[in-house]
Amino acid sequence: AAMTNALRVQRHEFANRLHVTAGLIDAGRVGDARAYLDEIRDVTDEEIAPALKELGEPFLESFLEAKAVHAAERGVRLRVGEDSLVLGMVHSPEDVATVLGNLIDNAVTAAVRGDEPRWVDVELLDEADTLVVSVSDSGPGMAGDDIPAGTSEPDPDAVHGRGIGLPLAREIAARLGGRVWLADAGGDGAGAIFCARMPGVMRPASASHSEGGRTS
Repeated sequence: AAMTNALRVQRHEFANRLHVTAGLIDAGRVGDARAYLDEIRDVTDEEIAPALKELGEPFLESFLEAKAVHAAERGVRLRVGEDSLVLGMVHSPEDVATVLGNLIDNAVTAAVRGDEPRWVDVELLDEADTLVVSVSDSGPGMAGDDIPAGTSEPDPDAVHGRGIGLPLAREIAARLGGRVWLADAGGDGAGAIFCARMPGVMRPASASHSEGGRTS
């Protein structure tokens, strides 16, 4: 199932790239089309591909590559941390995509509000059936409008960078027996850091082999 979902993500992203490229060419903007394709190649080759190769998990590779391209289109570099280590295989791709995707989308939007260079860093670690992720960004942090009236602390359920998926991500993580939490509110030139713990979404690599989930 994880491989099927990985291929679905790749197919959807490829279709999006063709649509953008074809639209630029139809508009006579051949130079812009070439620049767009060069940017995609740079993102995958220089930022995402090396770290993803170390992950060796097909769904996460495809999902994060797609997110990296979307982030690049908004002027944000999405990077996978060198300390990331995923030994198992995702077997609940919908839950992982919703939780991780919302955290990344919010972080990208927050980064757009910050100064250059604009970036989002993703760290991923798994232990047995649990996936733990952290997402940090170069945005302005959760302050000001993110702090409810009458309080001095940012509300972790507040709209972070205009994203609206945080409550949904929290709900899914809680249903899994995990949680999503604000690790650092940031501010004063530092972006926020959100973490998520998702039990039950991974399958050990040995189990994947025995069930035909991974091919060599």
